[in-house]
Amino acid sequence: MSVRRAAALACFMALSLSACAGRVAVDEQFELGDGQTVVVRGTGIRIRLEGVGHGWYADGRHFPLADLAVTYEGETETATIDEDMTVGDYTITLLRVDEMEDTCTLRVTRK
Repeated sequence: MSVRRAAALACFMALSLSACAGRVAVDEQFELGDGQTVVVRGTGIRIRLEGVGHGWYADGRHFPLADLAVTYEGETETATIDEDMTVGDYTITLLRVDEMEDTCTLRVTRK
């Protein structure tokens, strides 16, 4: 294998791994970076972080937001959540957003 081909393969593998956060268990707290995907074991749920931000209340306080692409039973739904969302028999809860790092912390629980 040529050096150029080996370098290209190494680069592709690094990019593939960086886009996947891996597998987590129900009730496990986990962090996702922008563009990363996680699979929740035993649920059929796949979550991809599309972005983070914040919204504003009328009184000037702000609240965190996360844009997610959630796949469940073959259907993908995109949603902006500020607290939680229901997917089948599960609830995805937004615990924290870090806009400087483009990450969020989530937990999936059974309803």
